[in-house]
Amino acid sequence: GDGKFEIVYGFLRSVGIGETRVRNVPVYIRKFHANNDIDGYIGLALISKFLTTIDYGDHTFTLAERPEVPAVPHADSVTVPLRLTASGFLSGEVQLAGIDSPLNFIVDTGASVSVISEEVANLDAFESLVQQQRMRVIGAAGVTEDVPSYLLPKVSFGANSRESVAAIALDLDMINEASGFEQAGILGGNFLRNYRMTFDVKNSQVTFVPLEKVP
Repeated sequence: GDGKFEIVYGFLRSVGIGETRVRNVPVYIRKFHANNDIDGYIGLALISKFLTTIDYGDHTFTLAERPEVPAVPHADSVTVPLRLTASGFLSGEVQLAGIDSPLNFIVDTGASVSVISEEVANLDAFESLVQQQRMRVIGAAGVTEDVPSYLLPKVSFGANSRESVAAIALDLDMINEASGFEQAGILGGNFLRNYRMTFDVKNSQVTFVPLEKVP
């Protein structure tokens, strides 16, 4: 969203998800601008303690203890390294058609659509990709109207590629001030929903299995 907001810290003594219970969970307390009956967001402070799998195919969210012996990976899985930014985001290298070098993108299952920075959107290679549709974006700092949208020909994350990925252009300066290294975009749900993903935050990696290859 457009603007700034005050960060108020809190501390939950215990959080339960199914049969799993986590003690002493730090949280932010803030206003939710979206009117969609959401009471909270599950963040890295909680999932980093587990192997966390998000399966967009069967709509499940799984927290598992790390096994003493690593499991045999799925034959079609791809593991991509991640970096944790200073502000607590997971970031990975993304390749966009039209740009030779990989770019740092935040991996965000909470974002419904992918994002490119205004700096990337202003490159000559992206001038022809702008769409007529303008979007309304709801974020932590408020609501931004009339946001330009783009249709990216190809987006690759490791060996995972998708064509014709919709994205919006946002000013990411506020994010980059706190990230520690520059982020050029956000890889959102319209890309990630094609996979079953297992996040291993402790080892700084995420494993993808395309839904069409999930048994």
